[in-house]
Amino acid sequence: FNLSTTVDEDSENVYDYSKRVLGKDSANYLAEGLINGYQFHRASEVSRGVFTAFVRTIKFDKWTLHKTQGGMIALSQAMADKLTVHLSMPVLEVIQSKEGGKNVLIFKDQERKEFDLVVISSTANITRTILKDQTIQQDHLLNQVEYSKTISLAYKLDASLLPDVTNVFTPWVESQTIASWTNQKMKGEEFIKD
Repeated sequence: FNLSTTVDEDSENVYDYSKRVLGKDSANYLAEGLINGYQFHRASEVSRGVFTAFVRTIKFDKWTLHKTQGGMIALSQAMADKLTVHLSMPVLEVIQSKEGGKNVLIFKDQERKEFDLVVISSTANITRTILKDQTIQQDHLLNQVEYSKTISLAYKLDASLLPDVTNVFTPWVESQTIASWTNQKMKGEEFIKD
């Protein structure tokens, strides 16, 4: 969906909007459950613009949950296959390139390596520590990150017990810890074991 069309709706959060338009129960159980399950945050922390854009795709595009062929790992594996990936090499510092130069990584053993591009997939607090000479924009972004206090549980169970279900959302009023639960179908049909 196109988030650029929702700027005018960014003046309100999902919870307040849903409560005002649909009522308190709908805000607590429908909006909060959906946001909690997909975003792992409270509906009061997510913009109405994002929510309405998402709901419009359900209404007009006959939305369904799509799964990547090969399961949840397939997309990240396809990207990793095209990159030089280093595993089990703790990074102490990332020194950003200046005007088109190479990025330098300093590893735990003090080895230095140069790379054209670096993808940092650590949490914001760790990234703030290792990313040197952050730009104003990077610093602002990293300081704005808030982490959810909820989790999603995954169960392995006989697929015939829930043939049409892969994910169930849990509203905040029901649990302040569990955002949703899933079964192995979420990973893709090829991972289902009866």
